[in-house]
Amino acid sequence: MARVLIVDDDTAVRELVYDALSAKGHQVLAAGSGPQLFELLKTQRADLILMDVSMPKTSGQELAKKLRTLDDAVPIVMLRAPSDPELTVDDRECIRCRETLLKEPAEAFLVGVERILAAMSTSANRAGTPTAGVKATILTVDDDEAARKMAKLIFERRGFRIIQAASGEEALKVLETERPKVVLLDLTMPGMDGLMTLKKIKAGHPAVPVIIVSGRGENDTVREALRAGAYDFVTKPFSIEYLESTVMTKLLVGLEGGAA
Repeated sequence: MARVLIVDDDTAVRELVYDALSAKGHQVLAAGSGPQLFELLKTQRADLILMDVSMPKTSGQELAKKLRTLDDAVPIVMLRAPSDPELTVDDRECIRCRETLLKEPAEAFLVGVERILAAMSTSANRAGTPTAGVKATILTVDDDEAARKMAKLIFERRGFRIIQAASGEEALKVLETERPKVVLLDLTMPGMDGLMTLKKIKAGHPAVPVIIVSGRGENDTVREALRAGAYDFVTKPFSIEYLESTVMTKLLVGLEGGAA
């Protein structure tokens, strides 16, 4: 069982986390402010820190930066309300944030926390196995450099090896020498579009799972992509939380034991 530290000025959120995780056998520590957080950390160690973005006086992001000067390894998950702005990729990289979660609805929030704890437990159990350190590969294919950078940040921290292609042509060239566990493929690209790229990938490498990344208004194309062999799809514009939860939990975990 894990020791979880919840940092939030909202008493209701702290109590929600305490009640839910304590019932699962986890030990829960709570802090309602920055000073309380650092006072706790003088004598306590946490396996996971849940940090609210919108803290009074000092923001959760600033607290996380200070925390990183004391502890470079503890996983930090940033929490935000739907009205809070989403952290940028650079913000997340600066504080080495594991991921972000929306606090509402409460049920989905708690499912997200439990998913993270389960993933941490699985990683710890696998650390001593002969396959530990062997990283599965993800190929991201997108002409948008920011989208590729975001995928790299998210999945490298989960232990995956990331290779990138900025076009369909480049992706096919990569696949001449690489066998990724999954391909994240943008539909709308100049030159060879995502649908044509998918068809060529499935023709030459039918066992490689391809997840389509589509924009709104592309429903017909998405359906055609699924008929052409795409494993699933996520829709742009997506939040970081959506990409993490949908791609990582629903798809990547489900593909375990598939393509190497």
